Amino acid sequence: MTEPNVQAFIQVGPDWQELPLTPAAEAMASVLKVTGKQLYRYNLDARVDKFTELLPHYMHVRFTNNMLISPESTPQDDLFQRNDSYFIYLKPDNVDDATITKDVRFAGPPPLWIWMPPH
Repeated sequence: MTEPNVQAFIQVGPDWQELPLTPAAEAMASVLKVTGKQLYRYNLDARVDKFTELLPHYMHVRFTNNMLISPESTPQDDLFQRNDSYFIYLKPDNVDDATITKDVRFAGPPPLWIWMPPH
């Protein structure tokens, strides 16, 4: 498997604007043997002037990853590409909990992020 190429986007109107995303740790080898769960950590800079609010006060964020996978360490014709998208609502830094609570009723304090099903 190749290390995934991960990108982040925020919805602005009908469009997706790419956000700066940098690996939190030094890059691993470009080709990896999958022996179990693999974790990849990134730092996201989500400071933007405007964004689409599908949920009041929250940013609609999409993460995509792209990787090549093969069951063999030296692939032949068995190589395939995997692309996945993940969506979340992300709470901006500049909105306080009281403002969010006024417009959205959560059982407790407003969460930092909310998972969304694929769409």
